[in-house]
Amino acid sequence: MSRFQTRSIMASIVVLSLLFSEAAFGQERITFGFKGTPEEYRVFLDIIARFNRDHDDVQVEVVNLMTSGSSPFERLAVLHASNRAPDVVRLEYQRAYPFIKQGMFFPIDDLIAGDPEFDPGEFFTVSFEPHRADGKLYAIPQEAQPFTLFVNVTALERAGLALPGMDWTMDDLLSIAQRTKRTGSQGETEHWGWLVEPTLTRAVPYVYAFGGGILNADGTDFALTSPETLAGLQFIQDANVVSGVLGGNFARGTTTLYLGGPWQVPGLRESIHGQFEWDILPVPGGPGGRGTTLGSDGYYMSSQTKNREAAWKFLKYLASEESQRALVAAGSIFPARREVAREYVFSAPSEPPYNLEAYLVGLEFARPSPAMTAWFDVAAIVEPMWRRIFNGEIDPKTGMEEILPQVRALLGE
Repeated sequence: MSRFQTRSIMASIVVLSLLFSEAAFGQERITFGFKGTPEEYRVFLDIIARFNRDHDDVQVEVVNLMTSGSSPFERLAVLHASNRAPDVVRLEYQRAYPFIKQGMFFPIDDLIAGDPEFDPGEFFTVSFEPHRADGKLYAIPQEAQPFTLFVNVTALERAGLALPGMDWTMDDLLSIAQRTKRTGSQGETEHWGWLVEPTLTRAVPYVYAFGGGILNADGTDFALTSPETLAGLQFIQDANVVSGVLGGNFARGTTTLYLGGPWQVPGLRESIHGQFEWDILPVPGGPGGRGTTLGSDGYYMSSQTKNREAAWKFLKYLASEESQRALVAAGSIFPARREVAREYVFSAPSEPPYNLEAYLVGLEFARPSPAMTAWFDVAAIVEPMWRRIFNGEIDPKTGMEEILPQVRALLGE
């Protein structure tokens, strides 16, 4: 027998062995659609490698939705249209809702009910809320992330102030912003007290403090012109026009207070890197109560998957304690699982933020953004007007009444 024939036979044996092995174990192959930062991508590659190592019956391949020239959401829509959607997708709920309404994701209530190994009670109850539509659950939450205030502690100390308690108020916030503002010798502002980004997710917690919001209580109309919403917008406008405290850049140390989320922590640690001390606080309350935006990505199952059992197995693994601990270690999430969150809060971190209990307090009054197919279209109308209001170019009542007919036309979409 020639050397060539021997090699051919050996190659055939290897191929047959692989085929036999896969058939013997009934191995299923599924795909995972990743959306996130490069740092998170590396964490997910490790999570998937562990899953593949520990499971002979299911193997996962990654579809990185971030690598195309188009947005990850456009790419996901194209993949679905061509019947090549990933079996499992990581997505934030505001982006997922329109896809749910288009039938792109599969409800998982029956899978949960039929799986005694999966206990929803191990998660924060609020973490499931944003991933529901029409009474059905479409994802297992990865995180439950209340927006909190990043605080420049060095700026507080320079003004002779201590970090406020967890039950602070909007009046406390304004006082801190005023007392930590600094001007130079020519009267120019060198340090501002409060950075407010005029977005639906980042400005609305201050509106909640006055009892206002985006939609009314039953979700049938916008609350943008309610007295409570207008009072919140007026408070922010006055902080800028009357007190002159709005502005600056938190990472550069030129403002005291800035609303953001846990996913920003790794970047802030790198940018600040010992320039000043900082920490976090839950959002303050006000005359109308207290509320903050809830951030949450979830793991969704494609309605096109041909391997529902395999996809469910992997989806559960992504939301497992082991996987959430890996993401927490990377510093970018506050986990949806109660036990992992508890471990994180009492972990005695060696770098800021230290006041991790602020996340638990925030979860007590965190609210998902309204479930709307046209959410981002509404934002494109409201946010430029909020910017004009905050800058003092137009009063809140006039501005909100001007755009109300436009957003109302989108309510049913």
